[in-house]
Amino acid sequence: MSRSGPLLDGDPARVGDYEIVGRLGAGGMGVVYLARGADGRQVAVKLVHTEIAGDPEFRRRFRDEVARARQVPPFCTAEVVDADPDAARPYLVVEYVEGPTLDEEVRQRGPLNPANLHGLAIGVATALTAIHGAGVIHRDLKPGNVLLAPGSPKVIDFGIAHALEAAQERLTRTGVYLGTVNYMAPERFAEEAGPITAAADVFAWGCVVVFAGTGRAPFDGGTAIATMARIISQPPRLDGLPEGPLRRLAGRALAPDPASRPTARELLDLLLGNAPAGALDDRPELRSASAEASVAARTVTDVPAATDVPAETVTVAGTGPAARAGERVTGPAPRRRTVAVLTAAVAVLALALLGGAGFVLQQSSRAGEQPLVPAPAAPPPSAPSTAPTAGGSAPPSPSASVTPSSVPAATRTTAAPAAPKPSAAAPAPDVQPPVEAAPGTRSGYGPYLIHNLRTGLCADLDGTAGGTPTQPVLQDVCRTTTDDNQEFSFVPRGTDGSGRQFYWIRNTDDDLCLDVDGTGSVPRATPVVERECYGEDNQDYRLEPKLTSGGRQYYWLVNTASGLCLDVYGKGDGGSATHLTLVNCVSGDDHEWALVRRSDW
Repeated sequence: MSRSGPLLDGDPARVGDYEIVGRLGAGGMGVVYLARGADGRQVAVKLVHTEIAGDPEFRRRFRDEVARARQVPPFCTAEVVDADPDAARPYLVVEYVEGPTLDEEVRQRGPLNPANLHGLAIGVATALTAIHGAGVIHRDLKPGNVLLAPGSPKVIDFGIAHALEAAQERLTRTGVYLGTVNYMAPERFAEEAGPITAAADVFAWGCVVVFAGTGRAPFDGGTAIATMARIISQPPRLDGLPEGPLRRLAGRALAPDPASRPTARELLDLLLGNAPAGALDDRPELRSASAEASVAARTVTDVPAATDVPAETVTVAGTGPAARAGERVTGPAPRRRTVAVLTAAVAVLALALLGGAGFVLQQSSRAGEQPLVPAPAAPPPSAPSTAPTAGGSAPPSPSASVTPSSVPAATRTTAAPAAPKPSAAAPAPDVQPPVEAAPGTRSGYGPYLIHNLRTGLCADLDGTAGGTPTQPVLQDVCRTTTDDNQEFSFVPRGTDGSGRQFYWIRNTDDDLCLDVDGTGSVPRATPVVERECYGEDNQDYRLEPKLTSGGRQYYWLVNTASGLCLDVYGKGDGGSATHLTLVNCVSGDDHEWALVRRSDW
């Protein structure tokens, strides 16, 4: 999102539980504020205009849209954090995404290069697949609603236009079309306009891709009326878009007949199979992930048609009636597990591909930098090393026969930790850390300092000679010459159902593991502590590569039981002794971590 501006007279100091700190913008629905939650997290609060808030039909639709939006997985979309449809002025709270819009980026810096363009196309198609999979239609996809977050694009404002139309229904009865015309599908201008479907979003995707690659919309006529006429009667202008599969796919998405356009999941399948030349060279892990995501995408239920034309920000006079308003997407919702499988697979791939293709905001050399420790060609990181450990034995083999510990959390003892569980399948390389076994480790990979990108500090414990069970894990100045509780080994524990490796994160001074109070899934903002390592608890973490900086690969450390990320309490808090916590995984927050050997500092 754009940087916030100062508050104006009449702006609220608080909305619900959120402190208002700046203005991000305003539109037909209301004002968007930068705000801070009780946990210090920055969010965007969309506060509805007073005159709209009094419309009962608007409130009904707003409540319905919020419920639908909460079902959209936050992969290449801005996560819905909170909402109150019943407040005096209803509001919606979404993830705050740092970065410009695609519209701002292209107008200020020019069209994207081919590799970045392909990455953007994958990211937006990923978002549409997630949105449509939850039974939602965006209705207002345009460059201004695509944010270029670090690592991946984020699509915002999906579905909410449906609610706004209730307050502007008088316009639909007078033959005025509501929409951002350059990105509207031709069926929305028809004399006998039928219900809008997900195919309109796919058409908008094609327009967005052409704009990103050429700097202009494919039907731009200079005026709204001329643009509408071109959309209805002329083929798209694709000149300036590089020849190749992406250009052909954009042409298919811009077909005048909705039935001739691919679905969002078909877009994704085709994009993953047609990465630009060289993008996947020497990257077998990305090719493998592409295949996995393509298979997963085929399981998504088709999205049924919605039955109305959305309200948007630009009005165009027309002669035909708009589609009828007031109805919702009908038909069975996709199974939650199916959507989760798809979005997890495609998001991992999309983020990896974007990084590999060089999709970074400033188009810097960051994407071309090498990981700190290159991933071995063979065996994968989970394979045991033959090098002796400090104790004279090799790290435990993930394929060894193991009986997992069944000691419940309430009866923990100081017994030796359980051995790693067997790996049922080879770990998926796209989420593997570039770690390797080395002499001096204690039954794991490392040891590493765990360095936070945002704060520049390292995971640590109070004191200098190890910690004790339940002691909080903190961040502090990285000690590059002495141990001082800052070295951790990553002990392979096995793989999940998707073949992703997970680990204990164990301190080398006290042999205790990162843990949180309770078992299984825990609430966000739960503090991270140390405890004895157990085989059946929420101590397992997987590593998801996000970006490179300063020659180091940075990861999300994702707790497998809760799906939350290891984080520093607060937003970008650089203070020493700030405790670590688990929070929702979102781009731009302070939970990117590098694994750094002391000798490589």
